[in-house]
Amino acid sequence: MPEFAVSSYYENEFEKDPEAVFIDVHSEEQEVTYGCGPAVLTDILKTLNYSVTQNEILEEARKGVEIIPGKDPALTIEKIGTPTQVMKDILERHGVSIDVKESVSEINEETKEEAEKYLDKTLESGKVIICPVQTIPDYGYQRNINEDGHYVIVCGKVTISGRKYYITVDPMFHRYQRASNEGSVYSFHMGDSLREGMPKSTPYRRTDTVDTRNLRYTDEELKSFVIDPSKYGLRFVVASHFIEYWKDVSGFGDFYNFYGITVKIKKD
Repeated sequence: MPEFAVSSYYENEFEKDPEAVFIDVHSEEQEVTYGCGPAVLTDILKTLNYSVTQNEILEEARKGVEIIPGKDPALTIEKIGTPTQVMKDILERHGVSIDVKESVSEINEETKEEAEKYLDKTLESGKVIICPVQTIPDYGYQRNINEDGHYVIVCGKVTISGRKYYITVDPMFHRYQRASNEGSVYSFHMGDSLREGMPKSTPYRRTDTVDTRNLRYTDEELKSFVIDPSKYGLRFVVASHFIEYWKDVSGFGDFYNFYGITVKIKKD
């Protein structure tokens, strides 16, 4: 069972689920819009007690993108983000042992089931998974792949009231949480199916934009979609919907279906 920073509703829920897994991972907000890759790399490295800053990792990623063989010079990190190969190179350069779940060629019911089993087995072995996902829920590839791709870390799973959730470290979720309490306007990039944990009073439009200027979450409401309100960046997503979003297309047109970079966090 995870050690929550403050008493939380989810402490009881984890006690009820003997198969629940939670791997505590450092979580910080991405500093730039194209910086989700360097942010999750920083989270991993800090969890493993490396002394690094997100800006340092961002510069490593920038240089990694610049030296990709045969790349069009116009394709900078600002335009294509951090490719998976650069992500792997940075982790390995820092001495982190990784495993890779390669992309599958086809998304169907069989590969979805295999992907979910892979996540469960990997978490149970003490590893977390860096996943390239889609942030905008339309169940098809987006026209603008450079805006829709996003990296998150899957760090746990739990079943609550018969429904299974994956717990993710999301470097963009910090600002969504902060916006809800500061009164800003942000797109939550959440479809109807992912809103079920949010307060029913939350303003919502089909554009998936939540106007939070007149909205303040209470601690109780915040707990309904954040694993622990004292620890920003943790978000849980219905397992079946996470599987639907677990896909991306690189800036070079390569498909990444159920692709993952795994890192051992918990010792045996």
